[in-house]
Amino acid sequence: MTPKLKKLLPSSVLRNCSLLLLFLLVLQPCRSQDSATQGQKVPAYFPLAKGNSWTYSVSRPGSEKSDMVTWHVMQNSKQADGRFFAVWPRPAQEDDSQQLLLTEQGLKDVPTGYYLIRWPIVADDQWHYEFEKGEPSKKFRVSFKVLFARTNCDVRKRHFTDCLAVEQIDEETDLRVVTTYARNVGPVKYVYYKLRDAGEGKPVQSVELVSYSLRSADQRKR
Repeated sequence: MTPKLKKLLPSSVLRNCSLLLLFLLVLQPCRSQDSATQGQKVPAYFPLAKGNSWTYSVSRPGSEKSDMVTWHVMQNSKQADGRFFAVWPRPAQEDDSQQLLLTEQGLKDVPTGYYLIRWPIVADDQWHYEFEKGEPSKKFRVSFKVLFARTNCDVRKRHFTDCLAVEQIDEETDLRVVTTYARNVGPVKYVYYKLRDAGEGKPVQSVELVSYSLRSADQRKR
């Protein structure tokens, strides 16, 4: 689940089709079976039961005002190749819904076909996709890398003891996005950077978890 940059920025976020990321699988490198990360599957880092929700604060450099958005899991259905989930924002945005598919390989963004998280989850794991667009045709690349796994992280005033961070670099949208997930919570932070600008690596937008509500009573927090 990678929310798009707010329209206040010069260009919209990651996605040409729906939301999140653009995909056309080209390569899946071999991955080592790290015993420390076995069993750390996607559902633990992104609980997608119908009724679950996450509320985020969206902030941009130079602005004292932050916006609030809440994402709700509105649909959960079984498909031939996995389980489909639709996640909708409130208030409604141009992003429409996030369409996600949980498969044996990981968590896939349906409109693009890109895997946002892959199994097994291993630090430094990398995968990428390539596609051609335009006239004359130009090749673009979207790459993913697990920056860390099973590591402590802090977001706002919350401390999480088991986090996963995935970096996405998108040549077409000129964006680098780092998404941090917390085990048994979901996405807790998105940080957006421009690939080519004079910002010295400073974020152009940050999205941080404020509160969340999971269907299971013993996991519910606000």
